[in-house]
Amino acid sequence: MEDKQIIDYSPLLSGVLTVSDRDVFLGQLDQVEEEMFKQGVGSNTDSGPSDAEAKARKQAPPAMTGTVGHGRMTENSLGGSEQAAEVIRVLESVLPYERKAAFVNLLHEGKIDPSDLVKIQDVIREIREYMGKIPVLSLTLAESPREELLKKIALAVSDQTQQPLFLDITIDSSILGGSKLEWGGKVEDYSLGKKLEEYFNNSKVKGQNSKV
Repeated sequence: MEDKQIIDYSPLLSGVLTVSDRDVFLGQLDQVEEEMFKQGVGSNTDSGPSDAEAKARKQAPPAMTGTVGHGRMTENSLGGSEQAAEVIRVLESVLPYERKAAFVNLLHEGKIDPSDLVKIQDVIREIREYMGKIPVLSLTLAESPREELLKKIALAVSDQTQQPLFLDITIDSSILGGSKLEWGGKVEDYSLGKKLEEYFNNSKVKGQNSKV
């Protein structure tokens, strides 16, 4: 029995920081599948795909030219068939360059021929399962953060939790500044609004005690 190749999907998530980013990526996978089905990838006849072929196409993606190791990954080195070329063309039309390159590496390291739609179907399913298992950190901020700040937040939290995560960002100007975090069923309030409330409550108590 052939051992199942273990594939590291984490490089595909470079730049996927938030729940919104994740949903965009999932949408891109959907679009790849739709394009493959629409173009009839894998069909060698004009009579249309069989039920099995249609099912395989309904979930199919990765491959494309990109840099792998010390050489240039080409259509021929990934399989070279017309079907592989069509898979690559679809991916080129949908995925951003960095993600296409990550897919190429993924296929190369997993020894997956892009003309094998059944295996590609398995890859897409596993990517979705992988992303579905990544936990979400709910983060409330007073204003929309820049991407550089998001990267720093994601890196800091990942370092603390020792696992990848997606940020679910909510903007609430009433907190004034700072942030609120929800993680593992716990809510931590580090907002400026909360700190001001605590400050004035403490000052009020001290004032009352001084009159006694």
